[in-house]
Amino acid sequence: MIREIERYITMCECCERNNYFHCSNKQRMTVHISADIIERIRDVVFFTPGLTLAAFAEEAFEKALDNTRTFPQRNGELKTGRPIKRR
Repeated sequence: MIREIERYITMCECCERNNYFHCSNKQRMTVHISADIIERIRDVVFFTPGLTLAAFAEEAFEKALDNTRTFPQRNGELKTGRPIKRR
């Protein structure tokens, strides 16, 4: 499993040229994820040399986006705050 994850780790062009995983073209994104998923992710990152939590998350998001249909580009910002409760 770890070998499969290592195979999917990629660097952006800027980082590839400079041989590191951090890039000034990145932004912070905060999400809430269930505790059991977080622990599984931490285990993978801990036991995979060179893998960072950020690289793992970015690759997972990218793979998920590749498996969804194409959406038009939004013309506004996302709504922030707590979601509206539906009855």
